[in-house]
Amino acid sequence: MKKTLHATLCHIVITTVLLLKFQASEAQCADSFIRPADGFQVQGWSPRCHNGTDGEIHFTGISSTAGPDDFTNQNYAVRILSGPNGATTIPITPNSASFTITGLAAGTYVLDIIDQCGGNSADKTVTLSNPPLNSSLTPATHIFKDITVHPALGECGNMLKFRITITSTNTAGDLICVFTNHNGNTLTHTKPIERTSQPANKVVFLDLEIPSLFFDEQNVTYTISNLCGTLQGGAITLPTTSDIIYGMPSIADTSDSQNQCLIGYDIKVFRDFMTNPVTVTVEEAANPGTTPLDFMGNPITPKTVNLLHLNSVPMGMATIVGLGLKYNTHYSITFTDACGKTVTKNMVQTVTPFNPAITCNTDSSVADTGGYFDDASLLKFNGVAISSNAVGPLTITVNSGPATYTTSSGTGNSATAAAIQYPYSTVFTSPFLNDYIANDYLKTFPPGTYNITITDACGKTYTFNHTVSCVRNFNLSHSLQTCGNVSENSIGIQLNIPKALLGTKATIYKTDGSIALTGIINSGAPFYYLAYSSLGTLTFNLPNNNQYFFRYGGVTETGELAEPAQFGGPGALPRLQGGYLYEYAFETALTPFRFEAIQACGTSVTMTATGGTAPYTFTVLDASGNVQLFPNQSAASFSGLTTGITYTAKAIDACGREFTQQFEVFALPVANIESITQPTCQNNTGSVTVNNLPSDWTITVNPGDLSYQGTASSFSINDLQPGAYTFTIQDNITTCTANQNLNAVLNAVPLCPIATDDSSPYQTGVAVSVDVLQNDTTGAVVNPATVSLVPQANSTNIITNNHNSIISMVVPSEGTWSVDPVTGQITFEPFPDFSGVPSAIAYNVQDYDNNTSNIATVSLDLLPIAVNDTAAYIPGSSITLDITANDTPGDLVNPATVSLILPDSPMPENPENTTQLLQITITDEGTWSINNTTGAATFTPIAGFSGIPTAQQYRVRDYEGNLSNMATIQLQLSCNFEVVCPTFPDTTVACYSEIPTGTQLTIAEFAMLGNADGSIGNTPCGVIKITASNSPFLGCNTTVERTYTITEYQDNNGNGIKDADENTILNTVVCSQVFHVNDTVAPVFNGTLPQDLTLEYSDSIPAALTLTASDNCGNPTVTFDEETVVGTCPDNTKIIRTWTAADICGNETVHTQTITIIDTTPPVFTGALPTDQTLECGDIPTAPTLTATDGFGEVSVTFEEQEVQGDCKSKYSLVRTWTATDSCGNTATHTQTLYFNCQIKVYNAVSPNGDGKNDIFYLEGIECYPRNTVEIFNRWGAKVFETTGYDNTSKVFRGKSEGKNTVSKNEALPTGTYFYILRYDFSANGNQNEQIEKTGYLYVVNQ
Repeated sequence: MKKTLHATLCHIVITTVLLLKFQASEAQCADSFIRPADGFQVQGWSPRCHNGTDGEIHFTGISSTAGPDDFTNQNYAVRILSGPNGATTIPITPNSASFTITGLAAGTYVLDIIDQCGGNSADKTVTLSNPPLNSSLTPATHIFKDITVHPALGECGNMLKFRITITSTNTAGDLICVFTNHNGNTLTHTKPIERTSQPANKVVFLDLEIPSLFFDEQNVTYTISNLCGTLQGGAITLPTTSDIIYGMPSIADTSDSQNQCLIGYDIKVFRDFMTNPVTVTVEEAANPGTTPLDFMGNPITPKTVNLLHLNSVPMGMATIVGLGLKYNTHYSITFTDACGKTVTKNMVQTVTPFNPAITCNTDSSVADTGGYFDDASLLKFNGVAISSNAVGPLTITVNSGPATYTTSSGTGNSATAAAIQYPYSTVFTSPFLNDYIANDYLKTFPPGTYNITITDACGKTYTFNHTVSCVRNFNLSHSLQTCGNVSENSIGIQLNIPKALLGTKATIYKTDGSIALTGIINSGAPFYYLAYSSLGTLTFNLPNNNQYFFRYGGVTETGELAEPAQFGGPGALPRLQGGYLYEYAFETALTPFRFEAIQACGTSVTMTATGGTAPYTFTVLDASGNVQLFPNQSAASFSGLTTGITYTAKAIDACGREFTQQFEVFALPVANIESITQPTCQNNTGSVTVNNLPSDWTITVNPGDLSYQGTASSFSINDLQPGAYTFTIQDNITTCTANQNLNAVLNAVPLCPIATDDSSPYQTGVAVSVDVLQNDTTGAVVNPATVSLVPQANSTNIITNNHNSIISMVVPSEGTWSVDPVTGQITFEPFPDFSGVPSAIAYNVQDYDNNTSNIATVSLDLLPIAVNDTAAYIPGSSITLDITANDTPGDLVNPATVSLILPDSPMPENPENTTQLLQITITDEGTWSINNTTGAATFTPIAGFSGIPTAQQYRVRDYEGNLSNMATIQLQLSCNFEVVCPTFPDTTVACYSEIPTGTQLTIAEFAMLGNADGSIGNTPCGVIKITASNSPFLGCNTTVERTYTITEYQDNNGNGIKDADENTILNTVVCSQVFHVNDTVAPVFNGTLPQDLTLEYSDSIPAALTLTASDNCGNPTVTFDEETVVGTCPDNTKIIRTWTAADICGNETVHTQTITIIDTTPPVFTGALPTDQTLECGDIPTAPTLTATDGFGEVSVTFEEQEVQGDCKSKYSLVRTWTATDSCGNTATHTQTLYFNCQIKVYNAVSPNGDGKNDIFYLEGIECYPRNTVEIFNRWGAKVFETTGYDNTSKVFRGKSEGKNTVSKNEALPTGTYFYILRYDFSANGNQNEQIEKTGYLYVVNQ
């Protein structure tokens, strides 16, 4: 903590001294209008290692705005505005144009240069990247590249060449690679790495040769390090297997020099762990032992060649061995290297069809120096197989294709070519090459469908259709380099163009048509092309504040027009000035840096900057501009200000330019909603009134984005549809908007009552009541107590009730209209002297929510009304009736219009147009006739008819021609017929079947119905028949009306019995009884119901049972549904079966059975399983891939291997476990144990100095083989040590003599080389022992 405080205090002191120094120097300020220039350059050098502090920032080109090498105002310093260690100021050496800051950590630094006058340059940002940790880099890899012979080493194939691929960072210094063999010998190689300013992962290759003797038949390990520590190394395995590897492709074509269409093939091969030169010998598989002939009939003799080694070059660069093999022939090829190693390969090549193909491509990096065409495609020829025997060059003929070509690019108009002419041809060099097709030196073609024929040099042809659907289509864009040195005469521009324009000519024109820049697009002047991703960038300078046109495309690098046949040929496309196809318009206008708007309202301010270079940063200062109140931030809004106070806004653009402007914080509008008028049944829109508005305001209404402006303090927004609205209030003087919007909800138009016009017949002089509400049912339910009359212009005596409804009014000279306050019926009471038709009146009504309906009319009309006529009749006599005498309730009838109606005739569609019928003859009865003057009706019976005539019907018209209703003419005997219907109590039954269904009743049974108070009395004239019938049953919770019809039939023969021919009805009375059917009893399932089950997945699933049910009211229906629910695994499921019994009244009973299916059966391994083995160390067999089945789904098998150390170092075991898991998690395992017995490892150095290292002759693993002997001899063959049961502990060699012919026993032996013989019994398989003898040299150091 003290150290941190001390450093902080030192920093403060230094900064303070520097600031005081600058302040003290202000008196020497030479020119306050000159400041440090913006054009200095900075370059950051990152720390060399992760989290290092040796980063640097280099400054060059430091000067004042007066010009290069000018340092007016002196005392320049670098001001670090922000960085990993905070802000600080570092003085620059006087009059120095360059400067370096050292000892920096990784991070982003924002800095500028200041002088003693307080002037400063534009800000610059430098990022020092933090290099990655070595441990995060990709581990090194290695490949075996070659085997050679070094003459000095003598042994064949004694040098092995490897390539180590290492990933490092280019800041971490040189790479040091150390290779170590099992004897501890080392080889060291250093790979220089040039440092760069910023860290980047760098992949380097270390190629080296290692003598095979260095391996000593064991692996070599290597370690890698750099300045930042170690990197992950590896181990190089000594190659042991020799092989010949075919290249890709494996053959190369060859032909007769005199006849190129006579074709054979050569092979392309690599050697792998074989030494050059290699002798290649060929035999035909069908003719072994004989010299084969090549494709031209010449003998194929052995060839000695130098082959490239595998991994030395790409697979496509294999060595071609010229053998001239024939197609469709099987060969055996033997390769013998310089060391005698032999590899034999089989080879046969079959001739394949000649069927070349073309693909569409849009590679943005393919440039066409022959001219750029946009909206076009690249056609890539896919090389045919060498075995197709194709011979180049190929002729590609385009037989047909798209009729025309339309293109556009940049900001200009599109251009369409004239009709493209076919056919045209081009030449492609090699049939085996994958490359783009070009025609007229251009690689692009219009999109569309082509018919193409490809012909090789020997006449092979292939014709096919190919649709080109992919196109290269690029957009241009530009940016102004506004942070550079900008003047009226120059500003930097970066123009982003298609890469394909590289190498073509382009021109920039001014608006007057003169040329600003022209040249070839390349890395040099004038465009300085640089490629980025799929685009290229041109960088150039042009005068500021001008309009330009970049024209390009369709022109070659020499400026000639590109007019290839595929785009229509010469003159096919319209051209711009200079012959170009396209243009891109752009401006070089740098807008002045300023505030576009500052809105300061309430306690916050929002700034909008424009011009300069985005992005901007903002802050707020006090009114003087000297005190910064907020830190710089990218957001342009600040809060916490005080209303009525003046502040200073400050914006800083990306180039460090600053702009300030004062502003005042205005008060917010505080309007509120005064009232809301909701939509009603009379007006389906509403309104909102806002008050307390500012003196000049704008109200914005959403949704709808409607705006209203005004100066009144209150304003109503009308005609608003139902919905939720937001009202935003802005003060137009201050531009401040209320910080809370006003919200209002206009309710939906209510469900309104609907009044319907009514018309009722009217009888002159008779009061009439109209139930006007019976047809007012299409809207909301109306309240009868709110029916209100609508007064006419001449209405008098208007009376209202407490609802303000008009319940009575007088229409002068006609009568009084009134409303029943309970039922809402409207009654007209005519004046005694009124004999006309009342005028129609109007009414409205309210629902129970007090919503008022529309206005409906009530009309009374005098229509002709025909009234039924009845008369006593004497059988056998004629009778005449004045049937119109009682037709007086309606309008006055015209007797001359009486018309009979045919019995049983259907109602005519338009009875108004029927013809008057004056006579009807009734068979076996007589004739009815009408007097067409008086309207009287006469019945004349035929002779012998003594019965009652059948009733007849008639109609009559009034004098306006209106037709009346139908009335009946009934003749009756003079008899009395009186029926009293029984009183029926309110009856409810559960089932329709409980309702009586009998159709015939006696008079006694009739008398017992209901409350037994019905009767048929007096003296009827005929026979009484009582029938009964029920109305249709419409379902549960409905009513059934039972009708009893009492009919009196004329008893013609007086026998008191209704005979078959006695069907004349004298009288009929109908009585009704109502039954309410209400069934609430649910059905019941029959029999034993299926119960829940739990089954194994392999079990059979029982079929679903068919269930039945019973119900108190008939036969219920039973429906069945089955749902399968997947469980935690695919084999664990639930089947949910549901039976639903329902009666006709909707009463239901549900039974559910759940069948749970589980899978607990583990999978079973398939095939032979590996067994336990005892092996020699190093002979680790490859773990086989086991499979398993489950019978119901997929099984995954995982493998694990664990090494278990034995009871001594030379014995251990590998426990291999395969686990088979099915989709439900059931597992089966198989375990194999491999027991390994390792031979003894000899450490052949002894230095018995007591340091704990090599103090004894250490034989690793000797304790595992107690039956052993060890003998050690000096260089003269004298035995200096001998023991049995050597155990590295008590029986050990410690560098001392234990022989007879050397120095004294137990004395240290001289330093030197000794020879050892080790013998021990060893068992590789755990069963059979063999004696192993190891010999070698032992180096003893006694000092």
